[in-house]
Amino acid sequence: MKRDYSLKGKTVFQEVFKRGHRLQRNGIQIIFLNKDELHITEERFAAINDGRIKIGIAMRKKIGKAFIRNRVKRRIKSICSELVPLCRHTYCIVIRPETKSMLLSCQEQKETIRLLFNKAGITG
Repeated sequence: MKRDYSLKGKTVFQEVFKRGHRLQRNGIQIIFLNKDELHITEERFAAINDGRIKIGIAMRKKIGKAFIRNRVKRRIKSICSELVPLCRHTYCIVIRPETKSMLLSCQEQKETIRLLFNKAGITG
């Protein structure tokens, strides 16, 4: 996943967590919010409103040591890079994997994230 698609900033993450819609399946949760529904300062909004979808990954320290969390993040970024061309560009998305999702294979994780994106209406 390119850096252009990364969701950045504590205030934006908090806004998505607070006001976003949640879907969960197989230990992977997505929290998504339309960019039009964000209530943040104008300079911060200009940074995320560049016509691209924004995706962030939030992990808990319960998942494991740093190298395990990094591996899970790399796998999710790889999956999202394949799905980004299919997505509508008006969303801020946070993906939260749980410990249960580590038991899934890469193909199962890809299918789960794809199904969650379809159910949320992010992919067309």
